[in-house]
Amino acid sequence: MVLKLQWNRGKSFGLALIYLGIMGLLQIIFIAIGQYGMHIGSRPIVILIPIGIILATFYSLIVLFESTTSVVDFRKIHQSVSKKSKKKTTQKPGFKGFINNIYVKPVLMIIVVFSVLFGIAYLISFSWTEQASTFAIADNVAGFGVIIFANYMEVSTKRKAR
Repeated sequence: MVLKLQWNRGKSFGLALIYLGIMGLLQIIFIAIGQYGMHIGSRPIVILIPIGIILATFYSLIVLFESTTSVVDFRKIHQSVSKKSKKKTTQKPGFKGFINNIYVKPVLMIIVVFSVLFGIAYLISFSWTEQASTFAIADNVAGFGVIIFANYMEVSTKRKAR
């Protein structure tokens, strides 16, 4: 069963703010790439477009988190303290356990998909347009691609759950 959280209440609101901050930091990296690596000096392109992309990647991250996390996995982490002391949780140690964590896996998926789509869109549009519009095109294509990827993952998860 797929998890559907109420993101504006309780512990889920804090998680949503953490995810929004992570997507903001991701866009700060791409703003620095655009400003210093691509030598773009236009403030609307470097500031206003990434604000929209932050919201798009945040929405995609929320959709992906809800579609990849089942209720059983979510409840295992949010057990009461007395149950944790009685049972020892078996977590995978090391890097593989970190990647498969239910909170980290959607973030890494979004970051990888956004970075790959940004790179591909930048390489394709580099030869067709000028430098400033290349960054805007690549950022928008990557943002829309991440939304499409998250929705595809949600639909495929619903098909498996049936």
